[in-house]
Parts: sequence; structure tokens; C-alpha cells
Amino acid sequence: MKKSLFMLSVLSVFAMGFLFTSGAKNKMVSVKGYINYYGNEPFATPAFKTDEGQIFSMSIEEGAKFALDEILALQGNYLELTGIIEENEEPSLIPTNGTITIHSYKQAKQKKK
Repeated sequence: MKKSLFMLSVLSVFAMGFLFTSGAKNKMVSVKGYINYYGNEPFATPAFKTDEGQIFSMSIEEGAKFALDEILALQGNYLELTGIIEENEEPSLIPTNGTITIHSYKQAKQKKK
């Protein structure tokens, strides 16, 4: 009886740990900030810099009704991107906090300081 209670408690701890760690990944988020280019031409790379100082590479959700060029054309505007943030699997030319796969975007109003 004690052995089965111990095993049950160990399994429940593992299950809870799995739920908490897997739930944090691939969650839809909204971030606000600006598009910046990093590097020099002809190797300039666009990325999104958030208000918190995080830098994300950008990709578009498959089947989206907009293209990355539409978003890049809004450089200089304060934007809100909604999407899923994933860790980078390959090293990139600029140090980023991951890649945001954009599901939607809009121009946002900047907070007054």
C-alpha cells in the first residue's frame, strides 16, 4: 500500500511538471515594439525589438492573409504583434530571444510617458 501511494505521488509530480513546462511553450502572446534592422547591407536582418528590450526574428504563420513585406513596410511605426514565440534552433547573425511566428499585427498607440 505504501509503495503504491509513493508511486502515485511520484507520477503526479511528473505529470504536473510536464503540464507546467509544456503549457509555457507555444502559447499565443502579444508584444509591442518596433522593427529594427541589424547588421549592414547587403546582410541587414530585420527583427522586432519589444518595449522590454527583447529581440525576436519574425516569421509569418503558414496560410496567413498577409506577407512579411507588409509588416516590414511599417518600420518606424509602433506595432503590436500577436503570435507564438519559439526558441531559435539555429544560431543567427544577431542575438535574438527567439522567433515570433506572427498570426496578426496592428499599429498600436504608444503609452505617454
